[in-house]
Amino acid sequence: MKISKLMLLLLTMSLTGCSLLDTENKTSEEGETQENGGSNQNNGNSSGNNDGGSGNNNQGNNDGDGSNADGGNGDNQGNNDTPTGEVRMQDTPILHCWNWSMNNISNNLQNIKEAGFKTIQLSPMQPQKDYYNGDSVKNGWWKLYQPLGFSIATGNNSIGTKDELKSMCSKAKSLGIDVIVDVVSNHLAGGNKTSLNGSVNSFEPAIYSQNLIHTTQLDIDDNNLKSVVQGQMGNFPDLKTESSTVQERVLSLLKDYLDCGVNGFRFDAAKHIETPDDGQYASDYWPTILNGATSYAQSEGYNTPYYYGEILYTCGTGRKFSSYTKYMSVIDSRQGSAVLSAVNSKNTSKIKSTYDSGVSASQLVLWGESHDTYANDNGESKNVSQETINKAYVIQTSRKDASSLYLARPNSMGDKLGDVGLTTYKNAEIKAINKFHNQFVGKSENISINNNCFINVRGGLGAAIVNINNSSSANVNISASGLTNGTYTDLVTNKKYTVSNGQVTVSFTNGVCVLLSDETANQVAPTLNLNTNKESFSGSIDIPVEATNATSVTYSINNGASQTLSGTTINIPSSTPDGLVTLKVTATNVYGVANKALTLVKTTTLVNKSLILYNLDNNYLYRVWAWRGSDSGQWYSPTSEGNLLGFDLGNPDYFIVVKFNKNETNFDWDHKVNQTDNISLDHQVYNYNELTIKSN
Repeated sequence: MKISKLMLLLLTMSLTGCSLLDTENKTSEEGETQENGGSNQNNGNSSGNNDGGSGNNNQGNNDGDGSNADGGNGDNQGNNDTPTGEVRMQDTPILHCWNWSMNNISNNLQNIKEAGFKTIQLSPMQPQKDYYNGDSVKNGWWKLYQPLGFSIATGNNSIGTKDELKSMCSKAKSLGIDVIVDVVSNHLAGGNKTSLNGSVNSFEPAIYSQNLIHTTQLDIDDNNLKSVVQGQMGNFPDLKTESSTVQERVLSLLKDYLDCGVNGFRFDAAKHIETPDDGQYASDYWPTILNGATSYAQSEGYNTPYYYGEILYTCGTGRKFSSYTKYMSVIDSRQGSAVLSAVNSKNTSKIKSTYDSGVSASQLVLWGESHDTYANDNGESKNVSQETINKAYVIQTSRKDASSLYLARPNSMGDKLGDVGLTTYKNAEIKAINKFHNQFVGKSENISINNNCFINVRGGLGAAIVNINNSSSANVNISASGLTNGTYTDLVTNKKYTVSNGQVTVSFTNGVCVLLSDETANQVAPTLNLNTNKESFSGSIDIPVEATNATSVTYSINNGASQTLSGTTINIPSSTPDGLVTLKVTATNVYGVANKALTLVKTTTLVNKSLILYNLDNNYLYRVWAWRGSDSGQWYSPTSEGNLLGFDLGNPDYFIVVKFNKNETNFDWDHKVNQTDNISLDHQVYNYNELTIKSN
């Protein structure tokens, strides 16, 4: 990348507020079974009940950081070192699985975990414009940013279906990986600047029939407030996001994603959606959809969602980042471009330790490259070498409090949508800086430049060093102020180095050396277990807590005030309202954090039922078909309590939940609305929204 062209592009994007794609056809990131049951009775399906059943992949009670779904200690496979509470996806490395299919992501989750990524980001899963199963990245990536509606695709999206998303999220959760999905809500696919694409009517009839778009015919212009929040991006009409109808549809999409297991959202073109601070163009869009999504997550026992918005370069004349950071984290793209420019031009003077946005690092997402900078027609970063991009990523990921995004590039723009593409996210220097970042969450940083190297000392016990001038060089003397004397291991090569009086002589591989003090081997993060197999209770209940190496253990009940644990059990009192009860526990010490979450049902009449269901639609009736082994099954009717249903099933191996219309009196297979897959009855409480509905 030549600096003159880069700076010209930045200026152009600053003025236009969008990526420079063909406006006729493209938008940028900124524009951007049988059905008759499952027993072996002669009701049509004898398969599936002899192999243990398909079961419920989500194991019913999982709440992000672990649960008692396995009937034991609630350990959700190694998620102990994930940051706590609302900041779970802030201050973590994020892998942008750009255009990857859900199945390909599922197949690579273990590799992603081993590379040190705590979070993955998906491309939009909304029904896409001009769906064609065979599009190349070049011809199709932008279609994902021209959705036809606010629903999750069931078969008209190049990267997967809703069921595939659910399955992937379940596997990611089991590995301690959070999932962010890209949400396009500033616009829908257009026919032209003043009309929606006719196909929108099939997905959003209310929006289409009322023509809920701005018809200003203004192009995006950072120098004019109305153009920023109501202008059109090419031929994509700007939605009336001030409309309660639009807001309700966007919120329904977020809720649907949360039910699938998504727990974070990136908002495309957030800059172009008005805030309550925008005077005559203001609206309550952001507080409505984000507070609504958060409230819904809490009511369902999910973790508080993470939100961040795309704001390229500036917010526009007279507008402030603080209007957005009241509600979400944001991107600092100017800082990202400056770092990439500095590395590419081998000019260390361009690397700044401050952020141009003026936003606290704890609300920033940084990058060395984004999918826009790669895929724009102008290719801001496309022709920059992967090694240079990786150096920029190492610098960004070394930073304190901020998240960092790594773009998984395609092999070429000719790749098919859904393909994995390059696997440079597994490079040694990427794994090294991710481990470094995760090691020093919350620890101090000390940035310096010497001997043509960027150095960031974290917590006095580690240093990320990037050689701006060279990729492979030996015996470079580095002054790393604040680095404690001792022996260090380079996480890139596993070579040992000695630090004395802040001085160390190192070698570089791909221009990167990441030092970690051997002393950290003795720094053990806490572990935490909730030792109960209870899933329901009446009155009150004591939950045994086992915390090791913890200096503090805190907990909250139903997202209430945080309390400090003084003994070894947590009492959920009888005054707790009946229904779902969410217990969240956090153990901390100076070396890390451990989280566990437990979802229970407090009930007066259902505590001894063999099956309890929640999150059912009150507009329908439900029955259960259950059976044991190869025996014939039978129907069971529920006992209701509030919004819970309990069933006395005896001791079956498998069951199916069958939905009927409200006025139905014939509860048989011929009159059902739908049914779940065969489910192995291996615990008591199940979230109906997490059960897989069988395809008819």
